[in-house]
Amino acid sequence: MALGALFSRAKSGFTGSNIDRFLYAFAVYIVPTLIALGTVATLIWGTQQFDSKGGLTLPLHVVKDPGGTLDPASALQRMPGAVTTNRFNTRLSEEPFWFEFTVPSMSSEQSTYAELPSRHAQTLSCWVASSLQSLGTANRLSTTNELAPVKAGFSLHLGHLVQSVSVLCRGTFSGPAQITALAWNGPALRNAALDFEESSGLIAGGLLTLAVFVFVTAMINREWTYVIFAVWLVGNLRLCANAMGWDMQWLGRVIPPEYMQSLRQLTFAAYYLLTAALFASLFRRELKAIGYRWLLRIIQYVGLVLLGAAIALPYSRFIPTLWVITGFGVFVLIFLLARLVWITRSRTVLWYVGSLAIVLFATFSEVMGAAFGIKLLVGGVNTVMAALSSSMMAAFAIAEQMRAER
Repeated sequence: MALGALFSRAKSGFTGSNIDRFLYAFAVYIVPTLIALGTVATLIWGTQQFDSKGGLTLPLHVVKDPGGTLDPASALQRMPGAVTTNRFNTRLSEEPFWFEFTVPSMSSEQSTYAELPSRHAQTLSCWVASSLQSLGTANRLSTTNELAPVKAGFSLHLGHLVQSVSVLCRGTFSGPAQITALAWNGPALRNAALDFEESSGLIAGGLLTLAVFVFVTAMINREWTYVIFAVWLVGNLRLCANAMGWDMQWLGRVIPPEYMQSLRQLTFAAYYLLTAALFASLFRRELKAIGYRWLLRIIQYVGLVLLGAAIALPYSRFIPTLWVITGFGVFVLIFLLARLVWITRSRTVLWYVGSLAIVLFATFSEVMGAAFGIKLLVGGVNTVMAALSSSMMAAFAIAEQMRAER
């Protein structure tokens, strides 16, 4: 009887105490560690599911058409005197551009495609240069013949090429556009498109889920700083979508093209104001200690000027205004953050500094790409990782602030 009672108590102790401790350690320590190690190992040594490499950059001859009066024949006659380049900057011009490029055969077994990847392209028409046979037209609502939408731009199907073919195109652009052309074979272009869609889905799902979670948490705890942060996350998503070229859609629905320029301008201005509001709310106590609150007031009032410019100015004039105002705002935020780090040395500030550093680097890469064709972040996955990591670091700053206050 005594042995039976002892065995019964030991069994009860194992199932009631030891198993609880084991499951707690398994769920809290073992599984998260294995997930983190597996993720790091996959990112370092794993093979990418959709290889987006393989496109061949094609040299271009570009002619500007200020009055929009050129026809294909007259534009083709001007091409021999045009400068040859791999990337042409439109310098915010919304006048038509004519450009010619030669596409080689990319595969003896697969169709050859030419990709025109500019996310700023509004309309496009292409012809076979030798015969001026039409290859199709495209805009942000529809395409015809051999032109089709792909990723942020358009693709031109040229079939099974036996020899190289010269193509003449006319395009109109809006914003800091770069005219480029890439040659692909069919399977490689499909993989690149799938990689683009996967990256878009990853960032949209990740940031929207985080934003909804933060918003619900804010409503339950009545913490209005977190409401600002949740909306800022949506703004971060829209800015990343603009950088990648898929901001023409929202939750799988296409936004009418006639509203896109106004929506982009308002998005940029709202993101500036949200960043200033989040900074002021998150560091409201620390800012009293470091002084220079008048500088924060200046960038807040300048943000209202930017909002007015977004409403009143056309897109071509708004973009330079945006660069000047955001440059000033970024300089002020960096100065205030440096004083916060020097004086308070709080972990909240350090997390926010890390988040802002990633955002600034990604923005700087975007500006360099728009102005000089230099891309510091190459590929959609890098853009995705920059947006997600900056948002997560900002979330860590919010969590650290919550811990410090409680």
